[in-house]
This record gives sequence, C-alpha cells and structure tokens, in this order.
Amino acid sequence: MRFKLASTALAGLLLLTGCTNVVSLNPLVAEKPATTHPALPGTWIDSDGKDTIVIRLNGPIYAVTYVEKSGTAYKFDGRLFKIGDATFLDLVTTNEAPFHIPVHFAMRIWIDRDTFRMAFLDTDWFKKQLAQHLSTEKIDGRTVITAQTPAIQAFLEANAADDKAHGDPETMRRMQ
Repeated sequence: MRFKLASTALAGLLLLTGCTNVVSLNPLVAEKPATTHPALPGTWIDSDGKDTIVIRLNGPIYAVTYVEKSGTAYKFDGRLFKIGDATFLDLVTTNEAPFHIPVHFAMRIWIDRDTFRMAFLDTDWFKKQLAQHLSTEKIDGRTVITAQTPAIQAFLEANAADDKAHGDPETMRRMQ
C-alpha cells in the first residue's frame, strides 16, 4: 500500500515538471558552490511571445515563475552553478500540491544582457550516462535520479558541459 501511494504521489509530481524527462530527488548543487549572475534577474519572453519567465534574486536563490500564454504559472526556486565555462540552474518546483515531493531538474543556460537561452539536460546520451554512473529509477517514462548531491555534482562536472547533454536551446528576450 505504501509503495502504491508513494508511486501515485511521485507520478503526480512528475506532471509538474513536464518539460524534462530527467529529475532528481536531491539537489543538484550544494549551497556553497551556488553563485549568482547580475544579468539573470528580469522578465523574459520567448520568441513566439507566448511564454514568460520572471526571475528574481532572493539572496543566493532565484525565484523563477514560468507563465504560459494561457495564464498557468509554475513557480520554482533555482540555484545557479558553473562547470567550467558552462552555466546551469538547479530548479525545484515550489508549487504546492497534495502528496507533493519537490524534485530538482537541471537546465543549461547562456546569459547575455538581453538574451537568455536555456536547454534541459535530458538527451538520450545524457540519460545513458546517468544510468551508467548514478542511482536512477524509471518512472512513467522519466528518469528519476535517486543518488545523493555529492555524487550528482561529480557526475555533472564530468558530463553536463558536453553539448551532447542538452537539446537545442530556446531563446528568451528581456522585456523592456
């Protein structure tokens, strides 16, 4: 019974992170190596003018709100971290729902003054590397990382900056 309830709760939570097929039960970056970037806070809109992302800095944590054209809003907390020259956000949903277990997911980002590009780390190549090096589970077509943060960080340092780890970036423009 407990397994069935936990599986149902986890499946519901995965619906909240529908943009990526790779999520983690634990943070992807520890608090200490997290950093900030002065150009990231702001209001960003996609090239179609459909979706908006509002990013605010609250201490070392970014408050991120993703708003679809329909008005549906998703809220996340994010920690920025670097691997070499590559920049990433560890995002965790803050939307509350019954039986909610917050999960983390990684997004590679490129920040320019008025342009923000983002791509999820969930390619087939990346998932294959995950399965070979970290504890993971397959749930409803998603890869759920169950490893602890230090192991995840070591894995990301070895693999995440590779261009094969992410798909094509989506470009957002700063709203004036």
